[in-house]
Amino acid sequence: MNPFRVAIVGFGQIAYGYALNEQYSKEHKFATHTQALLSHESFILDTVIAEDLSIAISVKDELGIKHTCLTAEEVPEKEKVDVVVFACPPRVDKIKILENFPNVKAVFLEKPITESYSESVLLENYLKNHNIKAQVSFIRRGDKYLLSLANGSLQELVGDITNVQIIYGNGLRNNGSHMIDLTRMLLGEVKAILHSKISSMDTPSIKEDRNVSFMLEMKNGAVVAGLPIDFNYFRENSMDIWGSNGRLAFTQEGSYFQYWGIQNSRFGFGYKEIDWSAPKAGKTLIGESIYTLYDNLNSHLLGKERLLSSLESALVTEQIIHDILKS
Repeated sequence: MNPFRVAIVGFGQIAYGYALNEQYSKEHKFATHTQALLSHESFILDTVIAEDLSIAISVKDELGIKHTCLTAEEVPEKEKVDVVVFACPPRVDKIKILENFPNVKAVFLEKPITESYSESVLLENYLKNHNIKAQVSFIRRGDKYLLSLANGSLQELVGDITNVQIIYGNGLRNNGSHMIDLTRMLLGEVKAILHSKISSMDTPSIKEDRNVSFMLEMKNGAVVAGLPIDFNYFRENSMDIWGSNGRLAFTQEGSYFQYWGIQNSRFGFGYKEIDWSAPKAGKTLIGESIYTLYDNLNSHLLGKERLLSSLESALVTEQIIHDILKS
């Protein structure tokens, strides 16, 4: 079968720029959409659509890009575009762009998907009506280590989960959304929002976004607390899970984890405590996640697998964020 022809909308950091960051690239084998697409034999990235084409033009020969266009209307042979990747700000009118490509089979969406939950629902309806599949870039859903936890090994490690702490920065819709989606991935669905309060911390980079402290009750009984931090001090998106048999913490953007088992308490007869003396540390597989999501999208288009990070699931996360912000 011929490779799927891909047009990417936007050519900033997540599309291309992060690959130039040596430190980032050491941690992430696939730091950008272009790296993942160019490494996968089932996709051919030949078209870039962007408001600023200077970088795309400078690397088009190196990357094998044939067409650099300011608008979707300029793309040649539009009917042959199979996949559109939206690596662009949420304000971009995705439906207007898709109307130019009559035979598109799938989209890959960065988040926030649009500027509001209601607009995301409209996009979902458009895609369903045109039988267009949609993968969303909640990249932790493509982390094979985290997938193993979601498929049962988390219970084996920590037992029954009692509470979770989330740390995030630069906006709930921006970075906080990843942590809420990871919570759903590992713990199941949210039962109720117990607390929500907007912070006076610096305004995030995305319009209408906010830094919010919040508390969620999950359907399995666990309580999840989310706290924003100021990226002016340091950058982090982390999760700390406490269970009946141990503790598991993800740090450094989810790239690393530490696990502690339990032992008899030194301070109370009949109680347990975390065994601080023997932590087990390791790396997740988040650096390969974006490639995994593309590989999964390819398999889905061939009728072999369900989507790992579907738009349907992503809209549940967006609904939770919408409810937190309006609480």
